[in-house]
Amino acid sequence: MLIVSTTLARKLTSGTTLVVPPRVRIADGSLVQCPQSFSHLSWEVQQYQFSSAFLSLPMPSYDMILGVDWLASHSPMQIDWQHKWL
Repeated sequence: MLIVSTTLARKLTSGTTLVVPPRVRIADGSLVQCPQSFSHLSWEVQQYQFSSAFLSLPMPSYDMILGVDWLASHSPMQIDWQHKWL
């Protein structure tokens, strides 16, 4: 699952307000409602372009979270944690 912050979602125009917002369990174990979804959000990282479906969550510290399913679908990849690049 891919997640975009509600702060960033407010700046986007292609979102759909969900009639029955799904709840997502976050890292601390609590459940948070996803008020909005994006079926085909185009985005770019280091000049690579992607189009993905996203749910929005209130995340004050992050703009986007890429889930394990997204990472697996783009494997294998090179990661340099020290220099912070994929």
